[in-house]
Amino acid sequence: MPLYKYAMKKLFLFLLSLFVSFSVNAQLQVKDGSFKEVLGFININNDPNYQIDDNNVAFSVIKVRTENIDDKQRRELLFESNGGVCINLEYKIGEIWVYITSRYSRYLKISHPDLSSTEFIIPCDLQPKMGYELTLLNSSINTPSGSGGLTVITKPEGASISLNGQVVKNQTTPYYNNWIAVGRYEITVSKDRYKTVTMTVFILNNDEKTVNIELPEDNVECVSKPACGSIGVVSNLSGATVYIDNKKCGVTPIANLDLTIGTHNLRIEKQGHATINKTINLEARKKIVVKTIFK
Repeated sequence: MPLYKYAMKKLFLFLLSLFVSFSVNAQLQVKDGSFKEVLGFININNDPNYQIDDNNVAFSVIKVRTENIDDKQRRELLFESNGGVCINLEYKIGEIWVYITSRYSRYLKISHPDLSSTEFIIPCDLQPKMGYELTLLNSSINTPSGSGGLTVITKPEGASISLNGQVVKNQTTPYYNNWIAVGRYEITVSKDRYKTVTMTVFILNNDEKTVNIELPEDNVECVSKPACGSIGVVSNLSGATVYIDNKKCGVTPIANLDLTIGTHNLRIEKQGHATINKTINLEARKKIVVKTIFK
């Protein structure tokens, strides 16, 4: 073997040993086998900064789910990649959406000032407008054993519930789980016309934890119901973004939304279709259902 090739091989093995040693001691780790493509992914962020990168190429999106990392720590995470790669971040409940240049992205470095860092080698060529996901783990927190009980009660009832960023399917409050693994849980409850509430609880072995949450109304101007009306918005294409008086109010279909009486400007947007604008005049204690058709 030529001398220069032998030297390069020795250098490569040395650097690899350093990387492996660092990875073993890292607190932040990408969970083995967690990286995968998200089928049917749709980028719902209409901001141009989240659609294309500086080279006018459509972003890919990696949904970074987290374990043993709270919301404050999530927002302190730093994301880097190789040169020429643009990255934008959007924070979701229990996860971060990383908008990343689809071309040339070879790795994703994730770091935190208190939790070291990790480098994840992207195992495939990212495709424009495609969605992927992975799970980021804080391994410095040991996973305890055992189980307990958790009850979540909301006022009003019927709120959807998420535990550590994962929506509990086919379940609304009151929520009962008499056999839940011990550990830390970030509980998020949400309901139409009410503000979303998030709180954290710790379940110990044989614990019986009851959480009571009162959801504040989302529109404080409508606390006095006689001064309000309501609207519903439906369209032939689901997932259209609805703005009322330039404030984002959700995506279609919207069953019921309380508004103060009077005139309101309604704007409905769907990527790839012309924007629909309407003016509505809302009367007290009346409901208007707005039906729209995208061509």
